[in-house]
Amino acid sequence: MKRLLALLVLASCGHNTPPEAPVPRVVDAAPLRVEADAPIPIDAPLPLAQDPGALAAGLIALYEDLASAAASSTDCPTIATNIAALREKHAAFLDALRKADAAGHHDDLAHALEPYKDRVRQALDVITAKTAPCGKDPAVERAIDQLFGG
Repeated sequence: MKRLLALLVLASCGHNTPPEAPVPRVVDAAPLRVEADAPIPIDAPLPLAQDPGALAAGLIALYEDLASAAASSTDCPTIATNIAALREKHAAFLDALRKADAAGHHDDLAHALEPYKDRVRQALDVITAKTAPCGKDPAVERAIDQLFGG
């Protein structure tokens, strides 16, 4: 706000406007040739759903959070509540994961996950071991299904 006010004050003072910069001369006016299929060079990051590396990192974080939620208690309703809370925490990632899945990026994601297979296996082992006693509790199963959009 202060910056805006300062700019308004400077603009309203009777300062002379700076002289216009000279127009650069065009030395070579040859048309620029662009291939039709060439990607547009933009420095903007890829959307998450199109970035297999970022999706892999997000999936690792989700699995590890899910393992922590499963290991947080021996009480099945508490585990279900903790797992359900992950939906909000990982909402943007889960949305991107659904988009990537719909676009058929399975192989790209699997390839990006390859370096992390030990972490994935470790998290899945914890999830399986800690949720096994809750196998008869539909709340835990429902929380996991809802987390992944089921």
